[in-house]
Amino acid sequence: MTGCVAVVPVKGFARAKSRLASVLPETERQAFARACFEHVLRTLEAHAGVASIMVVSSDAEVLATARARGHLPLKDPSDAVRLNEVVDTALALAEDQGADAALVLMSDLPLLTPGDLDELLSGDAALTLGPDRANAGTNALLVRPPDLMPTCFGHPQSFALHRARAAALGCEARIVVTPGIAGDVDTAEDYAQLWRGPSEAR
Repeated sequence: MTGCVAVVPVKGFARAKSRLASVLPETERQAFARACFEHVLRTLEAHAGVASIMVVSSDAEVLATARARGHLPLKDPSDAVRLNEVVDTALALAEDQGADAALVLMSDLPLLTPGDLDELLSGDAALTLGPDRANAGTNALLVRPPDLMPTCFGHPQSFALHRARAAALGCEARIVVTPGIAGDVDTAEDYAQLWRGPSEAR
């Protein structure tokens, strides 16, 4: 298999978005997490630059959703495994399958657009990073080849750590900043920011 494989790590919907408890009841938090995930999948599915999609989760409902949409479901061994280890396992599988590149994308990006994917996939940089709004976490990571380096997902400062790790390999990271990539929703303030945006984006 050639082309770019997308890797989407996902928590179970029932456990997602606990930090939104002050603004959303549990059922609405679950529905919001599911809607964000399905939006990210639809955006990836429609993009010609994405050859296939892997969904990584320990949750049976998430994995069933991925399977029903024709994607490869990868089960986490347990919730105790760190996010970077889960992602690295998926990237190793993409490499074994002969993928030219892999795009790791978080599942809580409600404003993600096809244009955002255009920006991430353009050019031929070995490493492209999309930081969150605070330039702390990493919401998107494109690597060529998929096993270019171990990732730092799960660390609150993963963006800086990814850049440092790339520099140690002699690789300068290309940075892509857009509202759709930066706009993950983890806190009540993130949720308020989402609804302050243009109605057509929502």
